[in-house]
Amino acid sequence: MYVGPGSVLVTWTINGMPPAAGCAAVGASSVQLQVLFGNPETVPCTDGMAMESNLPAGTYNITGALLDATGTVLMRYTSPTTVQSGQMVDTVLAFGPSGALEVHWTLGGMTATTDVCSASMVAGVQLDVGIGNPITVNVAGPDNWTCSAGSHTYAGLQPGPLTVAATVIDAMHGLGRSGSGTGMVSAGSTAVVTVDLPVM
Repeated sequence: MYVGPGSVLVTWTINGMPPAAGCAAVGASSVQLQVLFGNPETVPCTDGMAMESNLPAGTYNITGALLDATGTVLMRYTSPTTVQSGQMVDTVLAFGPSGALEVHWTLGGMTATTDVCSASMVAGVQLDVGIGNPITVNVAGPDNWTCSAGSHTYAGLQPGPLTVAATVIDAMHGLGRSGSGTGMVSAGSTAVVTVDLPVM
């Protein structure tokens, strides 16, 4: 018998502290929550909780980004949560010491300079960062970057192995060839990953 959707009460801590103290300690202004595809929900950090309702039964990767007043990500945390019909479950985003991931891309083994990008007819690169290979839990992106930028650094990532999926934005045909790489993110340090993308 169908008993309707379920809901999730999302709460958070910062460095083991409750929101009232933790938000102030790290200079956090808000928490951005992503439960389903679409626009994320942003709530004041000191609220300490948010209710996500009308969710069909299933497992959700609830991702939170701790933001300062300028919208800069301070920390990220993802919590896999199982929702059951007609019930409310709790999940905690335990924001804590984070690391960074510095992503570089090359084209056929060559540094992505302006000349190499132009000769390869590559306008840009789309990056996705997540858990699993292939990615099953997205934690950052998708973001588009100019090919000749050559790299981008994602900060505020929870420690652990993360996969980077990179896709060529072809100057004529849109998204095309792709590649991936994996880095081990540690608290307080920056992991480096280079993804080599094939050229025509």
